[in-house]
Amino acid sequence: MTTVSRREFVSVLTAAGGSLLLGYRVGEGQRVASVASAPGFAPNAFIRIAPDGSITLFMPQAEMGQGTHTSMSMLLAEELEVTPEQVRLEHAPPDDKLYANPLFGEQITGASSSIRMFYEPLRRAGATARATLIAAAAASWNVHAASCRAREGVVTHTPTGR
Repeated sequence: MTTVSRREFVSVLTAAGGSLLLGYRVGEGQRVASVASAPGFAPNAFIRIAPDGSITLFMPQAEMGQGTHTSMSMLLAEELEVTPEQVRLEHAPPDDKLYANPLFGEQITGASSSIRMFYEPLRRAGATARATLIAAAAASWNVHAASCRAREGVVTHTPTGR
């Protein structure tokens, strides 16, 4: 059996860790660009609504058995006035500027922080997207946005039902 000194072990471990980090960051810009150029309405970094009406939530946190993905999808569905089944989840590309966990300042999952740190940003993102869609529908119908409502993924003008 070969003996390895502590110094040799730490040297190899450091080199391997550095290689892993370098490998993780390669190609990051290409993925971010491909997400941004996808067709559809993207009111913010978390949401994309495709021309067919499908909704994608770009999730910056990993699922580690605590129901984070389910909770975040439900939260967004509630704000958008759609059913949870209409929300499709996709992992967000690596981008600390858009998806950093406020607790750590980087796009990291840990310390049971996903819901605590992303509850408000996702609620705002969903509410803003819903308000934008309602305003667009109201403008196209030449009515006040206050007379329109979103429900189950459809905007309707309450007085006329259209």
